[in-house]
Amino acid sequence: MDNCQFEIKGHDYQFWAFGGPIDNPSDTSELFQAIGHAISSWARMEHIIDALLVHLNKEAYTQELYEPDHPRNFRKKADLLKSWFKGHPELKSHADAVMSVLPKIKTTAHSRRPQCCRRKPSIRARIARDNAHRLRPSVRHQ
Repeated sequence: MDNCQFEIKGHDYQFWAFGGPIDNPSDTSELFQAIGHAISSWARMEHIIDALLVHLNKEAYTQELYEPDHPRNFRKKADLLKSWFKGHPELKSHADAVMSVLPKIKTTAHSRRPQCCRRKPSIRARIARDNAHRLRPSVRHQ
C-alpha cells in the first residue's frame, strides 16, 4: 500500500497502514508481551486512582476540595488526588507517601502522549524505529 499523508494543524504526517510487527507477531512476541504488560499495569494503577477519587471526592467530606465532575484526563486525576491528600485533615498523614509517587506517575503519563504532541519518543515510535528494516505502521512528524 502506498504511504498516506494527512495534515493536522499545519503539520504534515505520513503513515503506513500495513506491515511491521503487527503483521507477523511471532517474530516479536516478547515485544508485544512487554507492551501488553506495561499497558495492563498502567490500567490497573489508573483504576486504583479512579477508585480512590470516587471514594474520596464527595461533597459531604468537604466542599472546598470537592470536584463535581470526575476528571477523565490523567493529569487532572493526579492533581485532584494531590489536592485531597494535601488538603483534607484526615488524609494529610498519608500525603508524603502519595506525593513521593505522583511525580513519577505524572512523568510516566507524559510519555504515553502521542508523538505529535511532544518531543519524547512514544511506544509506537520505538516499535517503528526498532523495526526499521520492514514496512511498518508509523506516524512521522515532518
